Amino acid sequence: MFRATVLLHCLHNASSGEVQQLHHCTLLTSSSLASLQLTGFSTLSSLCRGCAKSLQRRTHTLRGNKHSPEGVLQQGAVECSQSLRHSSQFTRTNTNTTRPPWRTMFFGTDEYAVKHLKELNANRTSRSVRVVDTLDVVVPSAKCAVGAYAQSNGLRLHEWSDGDLSSSLDGGRSFDVGVVVSFGHLLPKRIIEAFPYGMLNVHPSILPRWRGASPILHTILNGDEETGISIIQIRPSRFDVGPLLLQECYPVPENCTTLQLRDYLAIEGATLLLRTLQDLKTLVKREVEQDNYGLTYARKLSVVNARVNWETQSPISIDRQYRAFSEMYGLRSQWKNQPVRLLDMVPLVEMHECSDIEASLLEAFPDTLMSVRPGIAHYCSAREILCIRCLDGWVGFQGITIKKPMTAKSFYNGYLSRAELRGTAFESLENGLSKHVGRGADRKVAQPVEALQRMRLMH
Repeated sequence: MFRATVLLHCLHNASSGEVQQLHHCTLLTSSSLASLQLTGFSTLSSLCRGCAKSLQRRTHTLRGNKHSPEGVLQQGAVECSQSLRHSSQFTRTNTNTTRPPWRTMFFGTDEYAVKHLKELNANRTSRSVRVVDTLDVVVPSAKCAVGAYAQSNGLRLHEWSDGDLSSSLDGGRSFDVGVVVSFGHLLPKRIIEAFPYGMLNVHPSILPRWRGASPILHTILNGDEETGISIIQIRPSRFDVGPLLLQECYPVPENCTTLQLRDYLAIEGATLLLRTLQDLKTLVKREVEQDNYGLTYARKLSVVNARVNWETQSPISIDRQYRAFSEMYGLRSQWKNQPVRLLDMVPLVEMHECSDIEASLLEAFPDTLMSVRPGIAHYCSAREILCIRCLDGWVGFQGITIKKPMTAKSFYNGYLSRAELRGTAFESLENGLSKHVGRGADRKVAQPVEALQRMRLMH
């Protein structure tokens, strides 16, 4: 009965890794048992050393007082359970977990991160090859997408508070590895070193290209034909500079938007993350330091970058801008000092090859088609498209928001068709895109270095 009491207290809420470590610490020699000199303990063949030490300190309470041997043993077991979790057995250098499944702590915020967390959680409960043992989640706020998923799926949730996770990492829970996906906070050295196998970051680009906060946006804005996933080790106080564990390249789907590319890379990223965890011990030993050759930065972008400058942007530039920002901010412009959003952009191929659109434009501007002032609008009734002149061509939209959303036909009937508004142009707005685009040529320079890195990782 007493042994059962010890194990019940010591194993309470313990993960499989902790149970394994507890097994190694439960051997107690016969001489140690004899030294306890407690009636009723002679039948015990093993006892947790932590409990034994606690009992040795409390032996005097069994002689002539109100405490029973069972009560003292129970108290000793509780102390053992607490001390075991705080002990050096669970430090970076002395962990006994050397292969999957791993005790994992996940850091994330948004939908991109949720897709990775779902795969980790599914693996945790899988009956096939498991790489995840326990799974805790850290979020800046429980209201974010990752927090909502964790709560609805019964995962232990921790809120990030000025980087203080001491109560989680030192106060009764033990972990082997941290996983960071779209978290947005720099992680201090003390947090990183709390994980024996470090902290992994799933970054949606082929590092060192697009190092920073918005790699997917920059991939689309710059017209990259290739993107990828990089699994790296987190380093203190800097984003995306750690060594590579695994890296894979994928073609950018034609005409994809930011959310479409995000979802595509989330699937690939989750798959690559599970591969990394499966072979984590080996990959950590073979990590490859990033080379800064071909480095580009994916700085954080905002609604300002969604504004159109009709005088300086080409149709290709506006098309990329629309696919990058339309789902978050909408493509922004201004008409008669009123802010507008341009909706449902017509694919450039259709604008260039559609004979109805070309005929309508030639009819409206027979002699000046290519010299029309940027920002001038024309309604193509045959296709119900609003055409707008830009730097060196025309772009088209099927809808517009001006006070309220409306079709291109409604905008024409309510505004453009009025005599006093004919010839009114959409205004060009500064957007700062010149600081972020035009670096596509760097991609070819960086490729040989990245190819070499991938070859080294495979071998």
